[in-house]
Amino acid sequence: MSKNKIRKGHIKNNIRPKNEVKNSTKPLKSVDKRMIFDISFKGLFYFIDCSDFTNELENEGQFSQKFSEFIEFIHKVDNKDFYKELIQDRGMKHCHQVTAKHDVIKKYFIKSLETPISNIQERELYWDQLVGDEVLYQIGYEKSFRCVGIYNETRNIFQILLFDWHHLLFPDKRKNRINPHKASYSLMKKIVRR
Repeated sequence: MSKNKIRKGHIKNNIRPKNEVKNSTKPLKSVDKRMIFDISFKGLFYFIDCSDFTNELENEGQFSQKFSEFIEFIHKVDNKDFYKELIQDRGMKHCHQVTAKHDVIKKYFIKSLETPISNIQERELYWDQLVGDEVLYQIGYEKSFRCVGIYNETRNIFQILLFDWHHLLFPDKRKNRINPHKASYSLMKKIVRR
């Protein structure tokens, strides 16, 4: 069969598309790699109030202020090497492994999931699947907030599991001046009530 002859049932397409898809985005080089902060954990913005810990805030204004500090923090550390500059060299004083409070953080994690996941076994399974035996880290910035999460070195992602707006996980009685009775604002609880 010659080149120009078409077999029965086949259609030859001589039209070339006008707009070919071209990807102008260059792949990341290892030098350009930025740390990504993952805030997709479904219980993250269901702030909690336990007898020994709260991450609830006073109101939307305080949440806006704290979240702005969080965004500022991201811009300060997104180009840093997680292990070398944040954890090992203690380049940032409030960034470290959390070993002693693993069970406490699990308790808060499970509590933050009460609204989106009503079954306690499902909440515990969620912890086991997401965290399991992963190393927990606290990262924080100066006098601002702290957050706890897990780090995926391969993808350079820090997944936040808990915000500690008031420094209550590792309190300093000289610096902690929160009145937990004033704090009752939770972003997602407010949205769910609407």
